[in-house]
Amino acid sequence: EGRIFLEHCRQAMQLLADGRQAALTGSAALRGVLQLSIPSDFGRNVMLPWLDEIQSRHPELTLRLLLTDRKADIYRQPVDLAFRYGNLPDSALVALPIAPNNRRILCAAPAYLERHGVPASPSELVGHNCLCFLLDDYVHDRWRFFRGDQELSVQVKANRISDDGDVARRWAIAGQGIAYKSALDVAADLATGRLIRLCPGFVGEP
Repeated sequence: EGRIFLEHCRQAMQLLADGRQAALTGSAALRGVLQLSIPSDFGRNVMLPWLDEIQSRHPELTLRLLLTDRKADIYRQPVDLAFRYGNLPDSALVALPIAPNNRRILCAAPAYLERHGVPASPSELVGHNCLCFLLDDYVHDRWRFFRGDQELSVQVKANRISDDGDVARRWAIAGQGIAYKSALDVAADLATGRLIRLCPGFVGEP
């Protein structure tokens, strides 16, 4: 009887400890260094205001940001949290989706479209200058699109290539070509009219 009662007491004490920790987590100030690895465009234009708000509530928290579109090697770069687009390669890391329905969309500035016309479908991109980016030293110049069960793959040409997604977005806003960007990265540009979405009848890459 004593052993049975002792086991229930242990469970009760653990519940009390868990409850105390949960209460402290909600009220205690955060301290120390938080190192984050974030894609450049997403970090600058979406995450920075959120991080400012967090740090204003926790002034003893030090933020260390690595803004890069390269995949973080958390064994060589001790980051606490890495945000990345796409699927996680096979590894022992834990990944949680924060925007599972986010996809790439075609977009360009009004000035570019006035000079070169509006493509009616992705297949017409072969006649346009497209703004490409490097991903792990690979030029992403084959763009895929989906309509129903059909997949359309287009080999595009670019006179400007960057390993920084924010640079590609800035080139697009400046009217230098057509970009194939994450919808999260260009949401504000589309809302203000700096960029125009193209070929909305086609679904972009996840």
